[in-house]
Amino acid sequence: MINVKDAPYNAAGDGRTDDTKAIQNAINAAGAFGKVYFPKGSYRITNTIAIGRFPGLSIVGENWTAASIKMDVDNRPIFRFTSMDTHSVTMEELELTFTRLQTKDRNPNGIAVEYTNETSNSNGLYHHVYRKLRVVNAGYGFKTTSSGQLPVWGCKWEDIMFWTVGTTCFYIRSSSAIGRPMNMFSNIKIFQDPSVVASSAFDMQTEFSLDSLNCENWANTILKNDSAFNCIIRYVHVEHHRITVNYSLMFVLENGAYDVSGVSVSIKSWTNSVHTVLQGDGKSVLNARNIYINPEQGVGSGNISAIGTFGKVVASGLLRSGSTEASKVSDYATYTNNGWNFYSIDGLPPYIEDGASLPPAGAAYRGRMFYKRSNGGSDVLYICLKGADGSYAWKVL
Repeated sequence: MINVKDAPYNAAGDGRTDDTKAIQNAINAAGAFGKVYFPKGSYRITNTIAIGRFPGLSIVGENWTAASIKMDVDNRPIFRFTSMDTHSVTMEELELTFTRLQTKDRNPNGIAVEYTNETSNSNGLYHHVYRKLRVVNAGYGFKTTSSGQLPVWGCKWEDIMFWTVGTTCFYIRSSSAIGRPMNMFSNIKIFQDPSVVASSAFDMQTEFSLDSLNCENWANTILKNDSAFNCIIRYVHVEHHRITVNYSLMFVLENGAYDVSGVSVSIKSWTNSVHTVLQGDGKSVLNARNIYINPEQGVGSGNISAIGTFGKVVASGLLRSGSTEASKVSDYATYTNNGWNFYSIDGLPPYIEDGASLPPAGAAYRGRMFYKRSNGGSDVLYICLKGADGSYAWKVL
């Protein structure tokens, strides 16, 4: 194990001395399967620390509140992975911070950990473990910056805390679908400055599991993902959320299969528009359970729906608060073709409002049931059946 404060590296960790060279030399010396240790201290750097093809490298601090690496120059990453096929890297018990808040417009390279330099036929970056890291004032927390396919797969981020992010916490994307084992996110905490309006907290194109997210004071979209076939979101707590744009979508889940459960959303303010918590597209399917929405008192004159467009939806436990603002919450958005993409709600057929028309009967709706709510008479339950002549029709049960 290499201690960055030991000779011949001699990092000061006093918050004033430039420790860039000392840290870079220590990491290069440790190399593949080595370990670099940061004892208590504030390590000021002025240039990016490059991590080459060092599989098995461990970078460990004494404690994530005691060992801090501070980038004192704007618009530069703190760490940069420069070689493909770099696997099994561990980074833990560190604070990664910028002296000033990095924003997308002014500081697009203000990244805590950057993944770059793809090569043809490479296996990418995989089996990394990031644990007990605190990221402060970064424009991006973890970001792929390649113009080509840069697969980051089978990695795990656990006990990661963000304090004020300028743009995005996790930007894990490539130019085409990755199709690799999922990335895992566990116990992620985001505490945003209420004056900052960033982009989405998660901007991804990957299979993933997100297990336990606490997100406070974020604005607009929290997560967007596309081109993934196996995605899990559970145990999400969103508090004092702010919506500053019209038609805001909080979780954009496209072109994949998504299992979402245990989501609690408390919204502080929104614009006078229609907003949606879970939004997909015609290529995505959703299994949603226990989605709770609480518009805080005085939230505004807009409204929000739990679920928007998906190719197929099975939902249960769509809940809203008992506050006076609860009337502004609906199960699904009015633009979802009267809920035709819903296959069931709480195990029952989905409903359509009185005055709305059923979709044209056909093979796509064979065996599907809907019940129409009546404002003046009795409710009616319909089922789509195929007749002996091969034609389809809606029948009243």
